[in-house]
Formats: sequence, structure tokens, C-alpha cells
Amino acid sequence: MTEEALSIRVHVENEKVIVIAPVGEIDAFNAFRMREVVAELLSYEPPAVTIDLALASFVDAAGLRVLIDAGGQLYIHGGRLTIRGTSQSLRLALHLLEGDKVARVVP
Repeated sequence: MTEEALSIRVHVENEKVIVIAPVGEIDAFNAFRMREVVAELLSYEPPAVTIDLALASFVDAAGLRVLIDAGGQLYIHGGRLTIRGTSQSLRLALHLLEGDKVARVVP
């Protein structure tokens, strides 16, 4: 687990949904990079953001905190976060941490 183990791709889907697609590990060593990207994009107050974890090989507690915080920030501003590409264990962790109250969590 190193800082270099994460790259973050951003694109727009259907001309209105910002998609953040981390590739690699989101852990305590590099979660700040994910948090910075998310914060910058949320500063534009988009109506919908999707975080696609299909290519994320690992997400630890720091990464989960980034996801839940992003959902909370979008919710406050009337937006909606979808977290997709999740494994069953990641969906369970998000549910236990009540991340599914601020984000739509799908496989």
C-alpha cells in the first residue's frame, strides 16, 4: 500500500453526471488524494456524482470515510451520490457505517 498505488480518472456521463473512477488502492496513505479530487468537484455543486469502484482493488477505513463524507456533502447541497462497482463486503461495510443513507450503493 503506497501513495503511488492510486490513480483517479474523472469523466462526465450523459452530459450531467460526474464520474470519479479510482484505480488501485484507496487507503490511509493516499485517501487524501481522493478527498482532494472529490472536494474540488463538489465545489461546483453538481446535481449527481458517481464514484465507480470497479477498478479499486482495496478500500480501507480512510477510503470509506471519503466516500461517506462525499455523500453527505452532496446530500446537504441537494445532490445525489451513487457508489457503484462495489463488492458485497464493501456494500456491507458502507451499510454498517450508514453510508447507504447518504449515497445510493449498487454492485
